Amino acid sequence: MMSQSVLQGCRRPRIVRRRRSAAVVLALALVATAGATPYVPGNDAEVLAHLPAGATHASSQLRHQAAQRRDVALPLAQFYISQARATGDLRFLGYAEGVLAPWLKRSPPDPAALVLQATVLQSRHSFDAALNELDRALRARPDDAQAWVTRATVLRVLGRYDEAELSCERLIAGDAAVAQLCTQSLRALSGHLHSAYEAVRQLPQQSLSVAARAWRYSQLGEMAQSLGDERAASHWFVECLQLAPDDLYTRAAYADLLLQQGRAADTLELLKGFESMEPMLLRIAIAQRQLAILMGQLLEFGRETPNRGLYPHH
Repeated sequence: MMSQSVLQGCRRPRIVRRRRSAAVVLALALVATAGATPYVPGNDAEVLAHLPAGATHASSQLRHQAAQRRDVALPLAQFYISQARATGDLRFLGYAEGVLAPWLKRSPPDPAALVLQATVLQSRHSFDAALNELDRALRARPDDAQAWVTRATVLRVLGRYDEAELSCERLIAGDAAVAQLCTQSLRALSGHLHSAYEAVRQLPQQSLSVAARAWRYSQLGEMAQSLGDERAASHWFVECLQLAPDDLYTRAAYADLLLQQGRAADTLELLKGFESMEPMLLRIAIAQRQLAILMGQLLEFGRETPNRGLYPHH
């Protein structure tokens, strides 16, 4: 089986009085902070924020070892790429490039380093450059599953679905289930959404690694949402995030679904702890805006009908 590194509603009761009280408190808090002015530091030496733990480069000793030892360089570069994906901190991509540089300068360059460099370029949206590195890697190692998966992903982003599907087919010898998942995710985008959804839904989970299962759940969530089944989409996104909580793509997709449903509070809960990540910040701002509008409407309703709904009428 392919290694895991290859893949990277019930109705709520209406409790009018309690809900209105909570809404008034929250609305007042929002009103109180609405007029706040931006904070301007008093001098250049003032510390405005502390970097999160781990957002530093490796020691010079480790970097020296990485330049000499392939078994140090490749895992370290993969770690940096994973950190970039998990935190949204693009500095980690630069760290990865620094670790890979000596291995890319060799003649011939290390094929695994080329694939990791292609992943960095993909993350930077340099798709043509990523494809060039993948082609170089595949000329050296035609059976490199990671290279084929990455190539399929890049081609999918570029809308070159036929070429991407050919890359998926090259995975069959290594892992037929992953090849099927790869292929069906493309068929869903090219006019075969219903059949692709059923095919992916019926894939046996026991044949998939943890990373592949998370990918399957994420794809099912997107397909279900495209089919208009928001309840199923929510289910699949939650399943994915339970397996892969650092999957920012799926977390953002789920946040978009919650915002579409007007579930601002749930969106803020989902994105708690991700405020420093630019893709999440906009969604947080939209959720806060939705919540502020709702609270304003409830405040207005409370002023216009102060006694309605508090007591039963006989």
